[in-house]
Amino acid sequence: MSSFRPEPFVDALLRQAAGPAVYARGAAYEADGRVAVVSTDGERTIARVLGSEAYRVTLVSRGGRAFGVCDCPAFEGAGFCKHLVAVALTVNRAAREGAPPRDRIGAIRRYLSAQDPDALVERLLRLALENPDLLDEIELDAGDAADDDDALSARYRAAIDEACDARGGVDWHGAGDFARGVEQIVGRLANLLSAGRAPLVLGLLDHLFDEMEAAFEAVDDSEGEIGGVLARAGDLHRQACAAARPDPVVLAQVLFAREMAGSWTTFEGAAADYAEVLGPAGLAEYRRLAEAAWGAGGAERSWTLKSILDGFAERAGDVEARVALRKDDLRQPYAYVEIARILAGAGRVTEALTWLEEGRWTFEDRPDERLFTCAAELLAGSGRPGEAETLLWAAFELWPGLDLYRRVRAVAPDGPACPERAVAILRARLAGTPRLQPWSVAGALLAIQMAEGLIDDAWATAEGQDVGETGLKALADASAGTHPARAVAAYQSLVEARLKAGGAGNYDAAMDLIRRCAAVRQAPGAQAAWLLDLAARHKAKRTFIARLQSLS
Repeated sequence: MSSFRPEPFVDALLRQAAGPAVYARGAAYEADGRVAVVSTDGERTIARVLGSEAYRVTLVSRGGRAFGVCDCPAFEGAGFCKHLVAVALTVNRAAREGAPPRDRIGAIRRYLSAQDPDALVERLLRLALENPDLLDEIELDAGDAADDDDALSARYRAAIDEACDARGGVDWHGAGDFARGVEQIVGRLANLLSAGRAPLVLGLLDHLFDEMEAAFEAVDDSEGEIGGVLARAGDLHRQACAAARPDPVVLAQVLFAREMAGSWTTFEGAAADYAEVLGPAGLAEYRRLAEAAWGAGGAERSWTLKSILDGFAERAGDVEARVALRKDDLRQPYAYVEIARILAGAGRVTEALTWLEEGRWTFEDRPDERLFTCAAELLAGSGRPGEAETLLWAAFELWPGLDLYRRVRAVAPDGPACPERAVAILRARLAGTPRLQPWSVAGALLAIQMAEGLIDDAWATAEGQDVGETGLKALADASAGTHPARAVAAYQSLVEARLKAGGAGNYDAAMDLIRRCAAVRQAPGAQAAWLLDLAARHKAKRTFIARLQSLS
């Protein structure tokens, strides 16, 4: 059975990663059929996308998120692009339609496997002579196969030093090139591991991690590219440990030191990740080191150390130890929530509720919403919905919003009393001296009215209060079928706001709104007249006018 699953890429996450303008352009590329899938298995996709030229995209899905690379200039600058969006949407559409995964690479592999090896060697050499990068790679492979460990160690240590050299600093513009240099080293080390040289690879990876630690302060990894390469290096390190089987006690000492002192997150949670290699002896040493550091107190009691000890206690089912770790520091409200969740997970709901009540009393002057919502969940789950509702209304009074309202709705009886009470609270807040900004309160009121289907009331709110562009657009979208004239007026207002702000991103957003307006407007002639008026009033905005002309 194929592993290809419906919707490998979650649309909301894709929109979040791309942003509205880039997402819209990628969707247009997909709709125009500009994506040619080379190979996909539902997890990893290789494709070509025809833009101003043909761009190569490699895309993978991890937890529904899109991660990949594209050789277009936009990806180089921003780390994401419309071509990634177009490929992701193409894969999603194929999944929805039940199209089988395309495996062009597999077909090529089967063909090559059936050919004469000598003929393939000659063909590869001819290609390498025409491609200097390929020739260099083959030459490196040949050297790796011929050299002994000492020669390889010297050569690769020098290559690691060069790749990890961050002297002079690496800003976010240069982080991609820096990451690719390190990734090439990691790829070469993976080849060495496949060739059975695990101890050598372990030593070289240790050197790589040391050099990257030294480079941490000098690089700007805002896009996470370097951290991603180091995560792959960490995966390779675990594979090398599994193959080389180093002394588990020594390995525990090395891993503990790296997890505690490392600036990168490569070894975060190492005890669990390396559990099979560490075995009982290594895990016992890891725990001994953590407990000794905790016992030393002071600065040693870091978040990392607490997480290590909590992991051991959780795997052992030691509830008291997990609670004790949090009782050591109750300066923040969430410590009470964590204790309550641990106790509730062990079936000790009454104790959990007591801790949450104490937390609400302790932080009465600076309340935390989670102390209320966690208690409400436990009360509702214990057959006490009335108490849960009371607590949630108290929270709603402090933090009025759609999320809390939905929580109330989940435990409150059906009927008009619930929306009426919420609306009354919000209107009183708007009429008085609000603790929240008026637009936040108005936005919450609008969202609740929309959730309850009170569209006429929502429009009254939007017309009398500042609900923000996001709220107004959401209302127009929700009521386009029932209140088309109001939706059109809202879209037109939002277009003017975007054009006033200016810039390519705002122009793209304006075009999206114009298309929405056209889909709702029942008089095509009025739409055409409006577009002519826009073009006349904003003729100086040439980049916008060029976009507007694409509609004709």
